[in-house]
Amino acid sequence: MVRAALAGPCLILLIVVGCTSNERYFEVAREQRAALHEITDILKTIKDEKSMADAKTALDEKAKQFEAIARKAKALPKPPPAEVSKRWQEDEFVIQAEIRQLAVVVKKVKELPGGEEFLSQFQSRAPGLFSRVQP
Repeated sequence: MVRAALAGPCLILLIVVGCTSNERYFEVAREQRAALHEITDILKTIKDEKSMADAKTALDEKAKQFEAIARKAKALPKPPPAEVSKRWQEDEFVIQAEIRQLAVVVKKVKELPGGEEFLSQFQSRAPGLFSRVQP
């Protein structure tokens, strides 16, 4: 009888801990999507040398935030739980659309005078910022 009384709360605790653990993956994914959107928005403002300098300042100000997101993503246990992988597969089209939008903006920036050099300075700043924790 005592075992049965303790089993219920223990089961609830395990479920809550599991959900919390999964939620960490979803939280990092949300932060990654927001960072991707923010980077895209900053790069969209680039039209000339002045706006390129302004964008560099904005990206430099965000660098520590983006690096922190990358560290969080790398710190998550690998591979992610099955439920997390399944949900990521369901959300894949959303992230792919964001990545395509960023690629279009990056292409436009590259075509500007000094654009390639501008982009090259950010390539290795936050490695893993957008990598998913996958097997």
